[in-house]
Amino acid sequence: MSDKATIAKLVSQILHTVKTERIKLWGEDASEEHDAELARQLLTALRARVSYSFGNTQEFIPDELEHSLR
Repeated sequence: MSDKATIAKLVSQILHTVKTERIKLWGEDASEEHDAELARQLLTALRARVSYSFGNTQEFIPDELEHSLR
């Protein structure tokens, strides 16, 4: 699997997790802003794992992905 395919799969999994978990976390107040916050938290956790495993997270998580969640 190429890096781009791996990134696409991870992003898809992150978005699925965000949509599944947001109502559990925020209840009736859930919104797309909360989705973005949870996605940022998941990316931070992923970045910590990837940097431990591969040394350079920036090669694995492109800037465009990070900026799209701001």
